[in-house]
Amino acid sequence: MINLLPSEQKKELLLKKTNRLVVVLGIIFLTFLVCFILILFSLKFYLLIDIFAQKEQIISKEDLSSLDKTKDEIKSYNTKISNLKDFYSNQIYYGEMIEAILKINIPKGVEIIYISSEKSGSNIKTTIYGFSDLRENLILFKNNIENDSIIKNPYFPPESWTKISNINFYLTFEYENQK
Repeated sequence: MINLLPSEQKKELLLKKTNRLVVVLGIIFLTFLVCFILILFSLKFYLLIDIFAQKEQIISKEDLSSLDKTKDEIKSYNTKISNLKDFYSNQIYYGEMIEAILKINIPKGVEIIYISSEKSGSNIKTTIYGFSDLRENLILFKNNIENDSIIKNPYFPPESWTKISNINFYLTFEYENQK
């Protein structure tokens, strides 16, 4: 193709062509720049949301760990209270029992040396170890115990009756715990 245009117009056309090319390239570059900025903003918001979610998870884990600590402390206190309750429910009130034993008429010549007790339900199983100078005093003591309404199931073993004097004896009975 033969170009018959003067050189000025050729330059002008080349300039217009170059301007259009610059404008098109500028629009493409601006479009790319806008898209890149939009991608960066969306990435920024995504990261902010992710960071916020992680902070919330950390806070909830801390809350759960403090809640677990509190639950463990409560379980510990409940165990201690339960142990105290068991301890006090198995407590033997010796004052009332000894008072009941001392109300029994103990004959002269009979001595109580040792008292042992063990709780069994609402009753207290008690063993009394003692000394009697004569069998008659021990029989009198046995009769006084058997006639007492507070003492239940008194038992003197047969070994307590084999000697006539200087008798080491023991007696077992049940006493109902009043508390």
